[in-house]
Amino acid sequence: MEEYLMPKQSKVKKFFRPLSVKVLCVILAAFVAAVSILSFKLYENHNKTVEANTTISETNDALKQINEELEGLKGELEKIKNEKATLEGELKTSKSEKEKLEKKIKELEKKLSKYEKKETSEKKSEKLSNETKKYPSIKVPIKNNGKKVCYLTFDDGPSKNTLKIIDILDAYGIKATFFVTCTGKTEYIKNIQKSGNAIGLHTASHNYSKIYKSEKAYFADLNSVSAAVEKYAGIKSTIIRFPGGSSNSISKNYSKNLMKKLAKSVEKKGYDYFDWNVDSGDASKARPTASYIMSRMKSAVGSQDKICVLMHDSAAKTGTVDALPQMIEWLVSKGYRFEVLTNESPTFHHGIS
Repeated sequence: MEEYLMPKQSKVKKFFRPLSVKVLCVILAAFVAAVSILSFKLYENHNKTVEANTTISETNDALKQINEELEGLKGELEKIKNEKATLEGELKTSKSEKEKLEKKIKELEKKLSKYEKKETSEKKSEKLSNETKKYPSIKVPIKNNGKKVCYLTFDDGPSKNTLKIIDILDAYGIKATFFVTCTGKTEYIKNIQKSGNAIGLHTASHNYSKIYKSEKAYFADLNSVSAAVEKYAGIKSTIIRFPGGSSNSISKNYSKNLMKKLAKSVEKKGYDYFDWNVDSGDASKARPTASYIMSRMKSAVGSQDKICVLMHDSAAKTGTVDALPQMIEWLVSKGYRFEVLTNESPTFHHGIS
């Protein structure tokens, strides 16, 4: 029986042996394949990891460089801030120094301007003095025992002619009265004062439509010229002359009966007004000649003992300057002495209509 069965078992073994080998081979092949795939995956992942690590390393290096540059920029920024603060401090100091320098420059310019004006004034005076040397050195006494008295008066100045007139008066040793305005060389008022001539008020603007608009308007203008006289001459003048005289008819165009009101008002305020009784005629033409002025003056003097002569020292009246020496000498030859107008002088009033 055993002998019979044994061969059967051997056949089974023979059947399963090749199958086991095949399965084993398949399993081994599958294992190898799995190992290969896994190895490939591991290799691929390794490469990616290496690549990622390289990228991370490069990124870290870049970040480190950026951080270093950032620190450098922060340092530069801090340096720039410090420099800015320094510059702002210097600028503030510079502005302060600039303001001081500008103030100093203005002060120096002001002083220089004064010196230049003084130098110009001295040169003009020297030039005018040289011009007046051609006049005779006749010293006419301002006061004497004669009964004939002449008051030379000049309206509408000061101007460039005022200094020439002052020098001519000095050359003859006489004085006159200047009724001043603020329309020309107002600063020459001080020259009139220093030369010993008298100063009267003739309104600031000499504008008929303005000053004769009303009593209030007249005194406003008069106060302006009074202030100018106080500024340049240091005196308060109380003698006045109405533009056009107290008998002018032009004021009626702006305010009726104004001159009668003004004549009373000025006296109430402590002023004395003066007209004239001899007109030189230097205002009757734009540019009258010396001969014309002399002719008009001689005719107007007549046989009067006390005369107040109307002339003008405005810029255009060069004929007045030329005629003045002849006028003085003619009046001296007629026995007149020369005085300035004051509050005690005889009044020369026109009739007010």
